[in-house]
Amino acid sequence: MKRIGIIGICCLLFFSCGEEEVEPIELSDIIQTSDKYSENGETSTDQQETVDTLSIVKQRFTKNGIPCDSVVAFEETLFPDRFGAISTEKYELFTSENQFRYVQWKYEDSAKVMNAFFNWMDCYGKSCKSIFIGEERLFQANPFQLFVNDSVLIYIEGVESFDFKKWEDYLDKSGYPKDWNFVIEQRKLGKARWFQYIEEKKTPYKKNEDSK
Repeated sequence: MKRIGIIGICCLLFFSCGEEEVEPIELSDIIQTSDKYSENGETSTDQQETVDTLSIVKQRFTKNGIPCDSVVAFEETLFPDRFGAISTEKYELFTSENQFRYVQWKYEDSAKVMNAFFNWMDCYGKSCKSIFIGEERLFQANPFQLFVNDSVLIYIEGVESFDFKKWEDYLDKSGYPKDWNFVIEQRKLGKARWFQYIEEKKTPYKKNEDSK
């Protein structure tokens, strides 16, 4: 009888151990682990894609006449972001002589572009300056260049004064037509100058009597 009892206890222990559940490993857990930094310093998939994209952007600038040491993306919200652009590009470029911000907003149609532009002129900068179209005045301390046509706003700002012609050439080589409705250029701590393109020729902007 003792022997039968011992055998029974052993069987009970065996089956109870065999029924212990093992927590399954979810595929999502594996993916999340592989996407993070590993112990040997390898980057995640998303981070690698970002690096690859910025490398292509850097090549684009360099190929079209703006050689730069590095390019990074930035996320700061700027005034034209309020007006529903269908796409936006925001980059900081570091060169041997200067540091730039390059921002492009693409809008659905010319009405939306001009709405964003005119509202920006009504409230420009942190102090919300109201600027008349064609007004030659100091917009801000840093030098900048602003291009406006029927589909995009392109804003270029430097830390130091820079060659405006180089950026015009960059846009030409990048495939933008010479049909800019407004071009604004301001050197560091200088007064802005306004231009427009007439028959693909850059011409000083002439204020109309009904201009703001």
